[in-house]
Amino acid sequence: MSAEVERTDLSVAEWATQCRPLADPAEKKVYLRRGIIVPDSVSGIAPGKIVEEAMPVAPSETSILQQYEDLGFVKSDKPFATQVDVGPEDFFTEAEIDVLNQQPIPYRFVEEAKGTGIPQFPGELAAYDNPDIVLQPRNGLPVMAAGFSSAKVKYEFLKGGIVSRDPILNNKEEILKFFNFHGMAPPNAFIVVEGYHYKTRTESVNGSNSTRRERCVDFYYNIDITGFIYPFGKVSMARNKKTAYKPVGLLLEEYLADRNMMKSLQLKKKLFWDANSLCKLVHRYIRELGWRNNLRVVHRVSNTSVRVAANYRLSRMYDSLDGRALMVITVIPAIMAKIYSHGHRKRILQSAFTIRYSPVQVFEMIRPQLWCPANKPYFFT
Repeated sequence: MSAEVERTDLSVAEWATQCRPLADPAEKKVYLRRGIIVPDSVSGIAPGKIVEEAMPVAPSETSILQQYEDLGFVKSDKPFATQVDVGPEDFFTEAEIDVLNQQPIPYRFVEEAKGTGIPQFPGELAAYDNPDIVLQPRNGLPVMAAGFSSAKVKYEFLKGGIVSRDPILNNKEEILKFFNFHGMAPPNAFIVVEGYHYKTRTESVNGSNSTRRERCVDFYYNIDITGFIYPFGKVSMARNKKTAYKPVGLLLEEYLADRNMMKSLQLKKKLFWDANSLCKLVHRYIRELGWRNNLRVVHRVSNTSVRVAANYRLSRMYDSLDGRALMVITVIPAIMAKIYSHGHRKRILQSAFTIRYSPVQVFEMIRPQLWCPANKPYFFT
């Protein structure tokens, strides 16, 4: 029995030293500001590294759950979901993943200040010199390892992603490179942790007192889980009950042959993963650390749209904030634009991504970065 107690104490001590909450906000630079924390387990992932070697090695899910049950953190009769609901047509097969595991991690373009940018070729990475098609997935866009596109892109607020109207995207090969470079790169995924409380303030206005309830943020930070997403996404036609399925190559050909001045071809990134279970684990852990005020733990995904559009003034105006505002004021031009562009802006591709770890495994890997300005934890001290 003494040996069992010693083993449990050692496990608890390890947890406590890794995740000791800080009482002094000054010791944690991210306190009271909207910072982003990158977990240590994925901080070393970089473009050019082989996928199989670069992705983090997760601890066994069975051993993690057993440890959590021993500590009283989770209950065996209320397990968290561990399976990911990914349809067989949405993502790569295991055989295709085996091929992609031997490829270099794609280079990711990051726009500066969400403005306009021209991607610079990463010449220092030899793997990107001669991109080749390494995989032709069933019902999907060919995967071009180390694909690169120099097409000029611009961030568009309304779509939550980037758009390119570059004239070089006038053939199937260039569009293939463009969607390989931008569309197969994972979206940005975060777990948002926010602690807050409400305060009632009394103000004197013209001799009379009025009270108002004010929301005060105590701490706020984002845990970046983008590095856990599998580096390649499967691009296929978005599933729609109203539209018959078309091969991706046919959609590209239809877009190129279209002469409508408002034509568009959009790719939407979708993450198939049980993020809600991870949020529940994080929420429970922050409570366990001692935080008793209001707590919000949610997941958010950004950089979810990649679009190719016609480079005409009418199209640019329609997609701009000023153009949309003008059309709201003057209703008739908006109706005419809708009629003219009908059927020419509904070409939608889907880039499916997943995290090949269970929520429990990801939680264990990000747990050292979770904190709150509170007292000592209950279970892990």
